Amino acid sequence: MLAQDWVRLHHDNRAPLDGSTVTHRFRAALKVAGLRRIRFDDLRHTCATLLLAQGVHPRLIMEILGHSQIAITMNLYAHVIPAMQKEVASQIDAILTAPNVVATKLVCDKIN
Repeated sequence: MLAQDWVRLHHDNRAPLDGSTVTHRFRAALKVAGLRRIRFDDLRHTCATLLLAQGVHPRLIMEILGHSQIAITMNLYAHVIPAMQKEVASQIDAILTAPNVVATKLVCDKIN
């Protein structure tokens, strides 16, 4: 089985494959690659979670997944948000605790 056969989701005549064929090919590809068995749909969840964790805008993730509303995407992947909030808090902390060069220059200019 060639790699391109693993990911092809259509027949040679471009008609889509049925779900069971996709599942069987996916399982065969995992076995050949020596990977543990996961559901095909787990790939979607993994992709969305990784993209969200990397700061990709949820609207883009919604479009990639084909969700009709942003609320669907956000409800499914809300578990990623707390980690993102910690990162944002760290970034704000770094901004507020770092010496502010612009503010320091303005204060020094007023003194001089």
